[in-house]
Amino acid sequence: MVKKIETMIKLGLINYEGDCLRAIKKGDKIIIKDQHGEELETTNVKGLLEFLDGYRNITDSEGKSWDYNDVHKDAKPKYLKIYEFLIKFPKEDL
Repeated sequence: MVKKIETMIKLGLINYEGDCLRAIKKGDKIIIKDQHGEELETTNVKGLLEFLDGYRNITDSEGKSWDYNDVHKDAKPKYLKIYEFLIKFPKEDL
């Protein structure tokens, strides 16, 4: 689900009864946070797409490594939600 929080836009990346990982747009950067609200990394559109395409994992604050390819399809956002999140970035970032 894409939600606007003040000047930030967020996207739940993996959701098992709540967001396990979420992406938050802040300016031209993307902050990845886990279910505990811990900031895991700051990346850009390319880094987010590498995760969504399964080229890299993200490790949460408890040490669990998330491989997007191994996540059940029902725990992933719909493609439209990903698109709505990504169109908030300048074209040169896409």
